[in-house]
Amino acid sequence: TSLLSPHWGGVPLVMAFAWLVLFGYVRQMACPPLAAAAWLTSIDLVVDPLAANRLGCWVWESTGPYYGVPWSNFGGWFAVSLLLFALAKPRVTPDPRIRWIGFSAILFFTVAAIGTRLWLAGAIGVGLILLDLARTARSTLPVFHETFSHAFRRAAPENAGLARYHGC
Repeated sequence: TSLLSPHWGGVPLVMAFAWLVLFGYVRQMACPPLAAAAWLTSIDLVVDPLAANRLGCWVWESTGPYYGVPWSNFGGWFAVSLLLFALAKPRVTPDPRIRWIGFSAILFFTVAAIGTRLWLAGAIGVGLILLDLARTARSTLPVFHETFSHAFRRAAPENAGLARYHGC
């Protein structure tokens, strides 16, 4: 549709930039290329039913069984993602801002999918959110614990009448 003009090769140009944001978000997870491509394709399982159907951002020439989205769309996402993740340098400097931008996009589309009764897309989104939170907690919890324990020891001297913190 003309909703997301201009187009390049039949694809709304804004979607290419949105894809780059999500690509950067997934790169922050430092997954192997196969897992990263699967993660990025899973995000499209949340976005496409909402954008194509409920929001009318684009129309598929041939429909498919997943909310009218053809499987070739997801295969294309996976193939292009796999190629680019394989070509990208393996390590990236962690940047929580990039993680939160990507996470907020998934959260937005998940809530919108649930709100418009796209239950399977919403459930996939909830799964992605929970997996992201679990990965983030696992990677930041030791840092948080170390920071918290030092701060607590400084704030609560041993003779302050409070139980001394010994860690968990």
